[in-house]
Amino acid sequence: MEQTQRIGQLVENLLNRDEAIRISARDELVTFGQDAVEPIVSMLRDAEMKGFNHHGEGVQALIQIGEPAIEPLIAALEDGYGFFEADLTWALDGIGDLRAIPAFIKVLARPFRDSEVEKFLKKMGEPALAALQAAVHNAEAYDAFGRGAIAKALFYFCDNPTVIDMLLGLLQDEIPEIRGGAAYVLGKHKELKAFIPLVRLLCDPDEYVRHSAAQGLEKIADIRAIPYLIESIKDESDKVRQASAHALCEFADFRAFDSFVVGLADSNEDVRFWCAVGLGKMPDIRAFEALRNAFDDEVWRVRTTAACAVRKMEDGRLTDRLIEALREENWRVRESAITALSGYQDSRIVALFLQTLNDSSWKVRKIAAQRLGEMNAYDVVDILAGHLQDSHEAVRQAVAEALGKIGNIKAVPFLIDSLNKFSECEGRDVVKALDKLGTVEALAAVEQWELAHPKVKRK
Repeated sequence: MEQTQRIGQLVENLLNRDEAIRISARDELVTFGQDAVEPIVSMLRDAEMKGFNHHGEGVQALIQIGEPAIEPLIAALEDGYGFFEADLTWALDGIGDLRAIPAFIKVLARPFRDSEVEKFLKKMGEPALAALQAAVHNAEAYDAFGRGAIAKALFYFCDNPTVIDMLLGLLQDEIPEIRGGAAYVLGKHKELKAFIPLVRLLCDPDEYVRHSAAQGLEKIADIRAIPYLIESIKDESDKVRQASAHALCEFADFRAFDSFVVGLADSNEDVRFWCAVGLGKMPDIRAFEALRNAFDDEVWRVRTTAACAVRKMEDGRLTDRLIEALREENWRVRESAITALSGYQDSRIVALFLQTLNDSSWKVRKIAAQRLGEMNAYDVVDILAGHLQDSHEAVRQAVAEALGKIGNIKAVPFLIDSLNKFSECEGRDVVKALDKLGTVEALAAVEQWELAHPKVKRK
């Protein structure tokens, strides 16, 4: 009874905030051997459920106990305690006993898991590889998802030529999850032997397989894939089109230009985004109308990426069209036009951005302030500083940041004046700006503010 109580106390101490107490408890628990295993395993389960973070010493104790801990750990892992399986697999990996291989594979095949068990299997070498190869074909023990996940785990054994041959064979398996898993691995391994088979899989009846094939061709990075990916960007599946657009974006080959232009109107936001990125890599005025239409996209990252693509064109013929867009009723278009114009050399732009600081949309005012900072609008600091009194916090923060970037010391009095009018959160942005300007007055104001707000840390 006395030993049981002592073990219980020590197990509680494994969760203590004091590291020295945890380590002392761990070392003493190890001396109890097998008797301490179940209490520690129970503690790990409860700790995960309650959200405790200080339980690494419990895992280390199990590793040091070694042999007596193996079977209880395997039993707990096979019971499906997903919420603390990472601790169990970590402990079994530390012990390094091959008896853990079947349990690791079961974890691998679960839809939701919380461990990188593939890496542990890799460390176990040939016995683990043999078990994985057998498990891929074991339809009685594992469902289609599980077998696909097992196929993916073979990536860690791709230095073995027999594994490559096996994966190439699995590309023709009747189970889509296995075909997709094999395609994923061969692509990730950049296996050139898989190029033609992956091209064929772009026409597979299953969208997951086609998606994996497109991803694989991207990783292999053979330019022969471009015409096939141009076709697959028209696929009926959102996922396949997205993967194809991303792959073509990585290739950055001008043959994909027309596909990118068309893709800007795709129903899927990821496709639109990657097409905008792709056009940004090949600036061409012929894409302007499609990119200009994307200024109105409901997704912020699509609008911004399209605007950045137009900015990279740096074609003076577009300036007037972009200035017109600043007068559009739609705030999204105005916001995007500011981003696009910030890359153009035109004497009107700074004045237009200053006018835009009075826009009805705070989002437009914010982006205008940010761009003025990036453009180093040195001579308009007094006008910009007047907007430190904007009605929206995000705009005030953007103005303060812009003044810091521009570096004109004329901004110092304005920033100091606004410092005590801002919230503590905003004050940090003003302090950063004053720090950059670095005058005696600026640094004195920073010191005074920090003394008055000792608990506020700068970002």
